[in-house]
Amino acid sequence: ASRPEWAKGIEDVVQQQLFEDEINDYELPALKGLLKGFLPTPAVQHTVSEALASGKLDQRRTLALLEAMGEMRNAPWPMKWHESVRLLLVSDDRALQLAAVSAIVNAEESSFADPLVRLADDQDEPSSVRVTAMTGVAKFGRTLSNPGVSLLLAQLDADRPTQRLQAARVLGTATLNDDQLRTVAGRLPKLGALEVAPILACFEQSQ
Repeated sequence: ASRPEWAKGIEDVVQQQLFEDEINDYELPALKGLLKGFLPTPAVQHTVSEALASGKLDQRRTLALLEAMGEMRNAPWPMKWHESVRLLLVSDDRALQLAAVSAIVNAEESSFADPLVRLADDQDEPSSVRVTAMTGVAKFGRTLSNPGVSLLLAQLDADRPTQRLQAARVLGTATLNDDQLRTVAGRLPKLGALEVAPILACFEQSQ
């Protein structure tokens, strides 16, 4: 089947905005909109593959790409994206690393379960990266380690409600062993309703 006449124009704009030397504050939102709307198309996916593999994307455009990739939930990522994303998982740029983990989790790319397990258990990684990785570990049906559960319990004491809620939601979706369940149960009396409600799901799953 032939493509719509406007398809080539969309591809050209995406390619230009990904590969031009600089992108300004007006062009970046436009790029994000184009990526979210047209990333499922093969031609745009090919352009994205080339951009990721080039190693020349700046942080802002890479973050925009990862955000759009995270919204691709109805189709698996092209295999050419996988190698680039795996490199971002070990990037020294923590913002890109966290965005890559978030994209994997949001897009439900379960083929990355093993790298997420390694990140979740690596105590040298930032807690934000580890907790987000554990979101994927739990979502993909993998087991949380004892150190991982300990980190989540520690996050329940964080000052920011968003951190506490994220940790509670991960615990609630995880499959925990009996010892881990007992440990979590011991913390419940000290928690507020914000944290308790999502955590209770882990006990329902274990029945």
